[in-house]
Amino acid sequence: MSPPRTSADVDDRSDGIPVSDPAPASPAASSTLPHHVTTTLAELRRRAEKPRVRFGLCALAVTAWSVWGYLRLRPPAGVALANGHVKGYHTWSFAHLAYSDLPWLYQEHGFYTHGIPYIHVPIEYPVVTGVFAWLTAWFPGVQGYFLANVIAEWAMAIGVLWLLYKLVPQRYYLFAISPLLLVYLFLNWDILGIFLMLLAYKLYSDKRWSASGAVFSLAVFAKLFPIFYLPFIAAQLWRDGSRKPLRKMATSFSAVSIVINAPFMILGFHNWQTFYTFNASRGGKGIAIAAVDAVTFMIVLAALLLLVRHVLHGGSVPRASAFAFAVFLMVNKVFSPQYMLWLLAFALLAEWPVWTSWVLAGGGAIDYVNSFTYLHFAWSPTRHTVPSHLGATARWYIAQLYDYGIAARYLAILTSTIGAAFSQRRERSSESCHPQAADPLQVRGSPSQRSG
Repeated sequence: MSPPRTSADVDDRSDGIPVSDPAPASPAASSTLPHHVTTTLAELRRRAEKPRVRFGLCALAVTAWSVWGYLRLRPPAGVALANGHVKGYHTWSFAHLAYSDLPWLYQEHGFYTHGIPYIHVPIEYPVVTGVFAWLTAWFPGVQGYFLANVIAEWAMAIGVLWLLYKLVPQRYYLFAISPLLLVYLFLNWDILGIFLMLLAYKLYSDKRWSASGAVFSLAVFAKLFPIFYLPFIAAQLWRDGSRKPLRKMATSFSAVSIVINAPFMILGFHNWQTFYTFNASRGGKGIAIAAVDAVTFMIVLAALLLLVRHVLHGGSVPRASAFAFAVFLMVNKVFSPQYMLWLLAFALLAEWPVWTSWVLAGGGAIDYVNSFTYLHFAWSPTRHTVPSHLGATARWYIAQLYDYGIAARYLAILTSTIGAAFSQRRERSSESCHPQAADPLQVRGSPSQRSG
């Protein structure tokens, strides 16, 4: 019987591969390279295998994506005007595949006027995101505002990397090297919600129940998607007989939700509910929106109930959450391209197979190019309508290629989800045959039963 793994074993591994002394250089290599060179290379390799050095290299990769993204998305002088406004932003950004919601909403919502969100200005995002955007708008002009957002979101991306490093030490590097960071990190404020979601789950895994519930509230009201963790956390705590931690989490979640929403509900209810009314009215594509919503709700509810049952019988919370979120993306009436970044975060925490990260990156990159190429061809300054006189290239692209790009998006999600499900099934079969080799991360997924 193999000995059980310890935390020291995890720390001494490099992405799941045991760290050993560098192999001695071959005679051929020794004869062609001076001794001091081979010694230096061996030392560099030894240092690179240290966890802190590996994390530093990953942080450097995130920083490189961020700098590249900022330089690529920063509006030029002719678009970002000196008075804080933007002019012709859609035309420039769609043509250069360099669109970001940040500069456009600075103009669209008049952030430069510093009106209080949800009281003076309606915003189609939950309150945490709205307040965050309002705070960064105090930096001078659209360029200062954009740079402030970039720096803050870069810092949160490093925070996401650190949290993944703590939660899934064998998978965190996949976030750092994903090209999705280049195209989606600064497209919106999604990294804020992702960071808060992972922080809340880290606090949960550390048995800090009240703090976890409070941060989960902030995460949900930054972007609604972290809500996919809550029913499965509740199921796990119920399964483990942890009624008191469950009450603590529910109480802190409810209290923080009331505190951050109540002032805006009281002083500007109509503007506060814009997030809910705006999203309820989106989508449909000619089909009755109510019918689409009803079908989506029933499918997602059925998936949630099946996965809650799975967790009650010993399943993993991160894996159940990732599958539920993938089902939601497949059937939801609206899909924004940056949702792929969310699915990557869910998938990494759920330890989907490594290859799924590359499939999601490929599908996300195709979706980005496809979506903004379509908008470049079809954008109308009067509104989001297709002009009646499109050029031949635009008509050909929309008729021949656009739907294939949409199909590639959903194929990437479906392939990754099915692949992860089969991988999990094989793991369960292996564990049933070899109980002593059970996945130690399954224990990490049950913090209420941990001793520390």
